[in-house]
Amino acid sequence: MGFELGGQAGARLGKKLSYPGSPDTILRLVKRAELPPASAPRVVGLDDWSWKRRLRYGTLIGDLESRKPLDVLADRSVETVSAWFEKHPSVEIVSRDRSSEYAAAIKKGAPQAIEVADRWHLGKNLAESIETLVARCRAEIRHALQGETMSEQKRAETEPRLEEEKRPARVLCQKAR
Repeated sequence: MGFELGGQAGARLGKKLSYPGSPDTILRLVKRAELPPASAPRVVGLDDWSWKRRLRYGTLIGDLESRKPLDVLADRSVETVSAWFEKHPSVEIVSRDRSSEYAAAIKKGAPQAIEVADRWHLGKNLAESIETLVARCRAEIRHALQGETMSEQKRAETEPRLEEEKRPARVLCQKAR
């Protein structure tokens, strides 16, 4: 109960299941328990996060296969991140953002690892590429339409009108008296 719910919620559930214990007791038992040995991470994700917004940032490293956090580093520096990778040579794939610092840290600490973009940055890269393409196409379409309008006007001025396109003259009928 303590591993899944924590102290307070574990104590409430324990009381309902007739396993009384205070939140402190449950947390003490959780801290005393031996954790299973962590498997060596193979696929990890790197992202920065803020200790204090706009002032101090750190690095969050997560195991993407087990979907669990692995470590929180004090900063985003190349030295700190590469030192972490040197301690974990089992890493084969690293998902990261577009940070050049993370790229340098991975090359230095885990040269064997394959770097991939995370889902959010893949979507952002795709959106930016499409935006650039549409802007270029929009300019080309506008230029083509202007040229088409000009050629239609010139054609209308220079081409002779066909007889059937001309309006017939009005005929005034007089009534017979």
